Amino acid sequence: MTRYCRGAPTAISGWEYGVTRRLEALQSLTSFKDKMVLDAGCGFGAYCLVAEKHGAKMSVGLDISHEYLKESPLDFSVLADVCTLSFRDSCFDIVLMIEVLEHLSSEIKALEEARRVLKKKGLLLLTVPNKFYPFETHGMKIGYTEIPNMFGIGIPFLSWMPNFVRKMVERAKIYTQKQLFNILRKQGFEPLKVEYMMPPLDKLKRRKLAVALRKFLRKLEATWLKYFACHIIVVSIVIK
Repeated sequence: MTRYCRGAPTAISGWEYGVTRRLEALQSLTSFKDKMVLDAGCGFGAYCLVAEKHGAKMSVGLDISHEYLKESPLDFSVLADVCTLSFRDSCFDIVLMIEVLEHLSSEIKALEEARRVLKKKGLLLLTVPNKFYPFETHGMKIGYTEIPNMFGIGIPFLSWMPNFVRKMVERAKIYTQKQLFNILRKQGFEPLKVEYMMPPLDKLKRRKLAVALRKFLRKLEATWLKYFACHIIVVSIVIK
């Protein structure tokens, strides 16, 4: 069985652009107010904190890493695998899977579990790496040797390689919109909204420069160049 790299959690500093940007698609369709929210693969819990800030009835963070949860400020967190959720059926209004699917050996099982714990017409917010982004942001592996990102940006054009090449060296999966929609529909979800997100630049220390660059990148997200963005954001509804 292929082993993929563990995801790096979003830091909690209170001003992460990537968090608010990823949640925009969901919040354009519904609010967190009085909702039961599960963040499956929560890391430190940044997205749960936003849900609570916007009036969620309860937000639960779930992660496989005890280390991440130990540092999390969340009131409710669970140490568990997203493929085996320890919740009863139909108990959440919203499930978040932020940059999680690409790290899993069984993406199908994770989506089955998400559908199971969602209420009728519950919403799933899913974000994944975009295959057409020119840089492979998860690095690569050659045998037992792992090669991290180059210059903190990524490995150029590895994401564009044929699948049989990627399978030999990838540390995480990547997706096209078509592939993602097919996977979601087979697991009982219907996509309602899709957006593309350019790099959020949260690690850029010069904040004024980051703000200026984000404004420029948001303009690109409104053009055909969005298809070369870093992330795909999809909001889906349970249909069966």
